[in-house]
Amino acid sequence: FAFTHVHHHHPHPNHHHHRATTLTITTTTATTTTSIGVVWECKADSGWQPMSTDIHGASISAKLEASYPDRSPVVYQSRFQIRGVLSKVTKSHLATYAIDWATYEQINTKTNKRRPIRRSIRRCDINGKVLDDGDGMH
Repeated sequence: FAFTHVHHHHPHPNHHHHRATTLTITTTTATTTTSIGVVWECKADSGWQPMSTDIHGASISAKLEASYPDRSPVVYQSRFQIRGVLSKVTKSHLATYAIDWATYEQINTKTNKRRPIRRSIRRCDINGKVLDDGDGMH
């Protein structure tokens, strides 16, 4: 009976209940808001950057996410800016990129320059604002 007594006065009586509640809240927000977002990132010279949009304004992250399950080919066109060191003029270049799923790299089809990409799970609030940096897992 001593053990039953100890068990009865458990220091965290709501522990399991709390965990279940948290789970429910997470599930609800996932369906009603964008609480968990997948962001595809590319490693630029300045570090990991979220993928932007292509020239049609479509999300590159969404394209990659759609092709990710079966690793189907992805090709997109995007503009990137180069600022001249001397002229201080920012030029916008149009580039075509393909994804190499074997190496998780973005390839500039003209220059063959490769940059690593990664799939990052991030928690976002209802406006899509990133709340944490994710874990960078594939």
